[in-house]
Amino acid sequence: MARRTHLADGYVDEYGETANCWSIAREFYAALGNEGQNARLLRLQSEGTTRGTTYLSEMTPVPYPDKIWCHHYVCAVDELVYDPILETPTDYEDYPKLAFNIGVLAVIEEKLWAPGLAY
Repeated sequence: MARRTHLADGYVDEYGETANCWSIAREFYAALGNEGQNARLLRLQSEGTTRGTTYLSEMTPVPYPDKIWCHHYVCAVDELVYDPILETPTDYEDYPKLAFNIGVLAVIEEKLWAPGLAY
């Protein structure tokens, strides 16, 4: 699997194509799943609570401080998150702090690997 290096919505990858988190997460998902790993696609978001009401809060990726995202797609295998905005696969517990400088991200959607499954 070729390692992408510049990955985020609207950014250009090393092939000169526009990259976004959904398409990149699917690449990791397919490659890792085809290797027999227990790959999962995760849709993550940051949530806040005020007076008992939960709301969606903005996320600013650490490598791209001029960007604001409302959600983000990644691929995970066991406890590792594969997200090329970080240098290496990252432990799930450490990921929110390293990627977005926040404590917790909510998983709002999860898709498990199934051979031949296309997203």
